[in-house]
Amino acid sequence: MHINRETLQELIRKTGETARKEAQKHGTYIVYRDVNGNTIREYANGKVVVEGKFRDKYK
Repeated sequence: MHINRETLQELIRKTGETARKEAQKHGTYIVYRDVNGNTIREYANGKVVVEGKFRDKYK
């Protein structure tokens, strides 16, 4: 099975949206990596925790 780039990007975007909704629903957080390689934790209450050597870009 072959998936083109646009379809894959759309699936990834929808997965992120679903994860955020589920985290909000359950009062927890999602974890992902940003383009700089930092690990990001986004909590349901809006708090963002950045771990990595480029975290100062978020302050």
